Amino acid sequence: MKQIITLYIIENDGRVLLSMKKHGTGAGVWKGFRGKIPSVSDLDASGADLSENSEIPPEEIHQLSKNTGFTLEAPEKRGEIKFFYPDRDTKEVHVYSGTAEGKPRETDEMVTKWFPVDKIPYDSMLPDDEYWLPFLLSGNNFKASLYFDKQRNISKQHLEKIKSFD
Repeated sequence: MKQIITLYIIENDGRVLLSMKKHGTGAGVWKGFRGKIPSVSDLDASGADLSENSEIPPEEIHQLSKNTGFTLEAPEKRGEIKFFYPDRDTKEVHVYSGTAEGKPRETDEMVTKWFPVDKIPYDSMLPDDEYWLPFLLSGNNFKASLYFDKQRNISKQHLEKIKSFD
């Protein structure tokens, strides 16, 4: 079954806001803000729109605001990344970008921090981020496919610039 995840990249004044989980899976790694969309079968049963033009579910924006202290403004779909693994289901990430109002706040689960675009800590991020994030921060919309081997190394990649998701 395909898992669909949303990823929010918050940009303001030449800076990017990243988060780091304090415990559990993904702890110690800087990344954008993620949310999970219900399983594809649940969405199909609900009649939800899975097209490229789908809007961000309001509950996702509420959760992002609650977790970060920020109100996301004018989020725009900027990318789609498909992750292919030899031993587990495909993961699809819908990447949104926008500005935000508010101040970062630390919670029991995560810390947030602004990074200048030219000082993003790629060495403390997931390996795929260095591949597509600079492309997005340069103003591009994109579709990407990343293939991983059994050791979770990227074995093949494809990045395509697209005009828009409209």
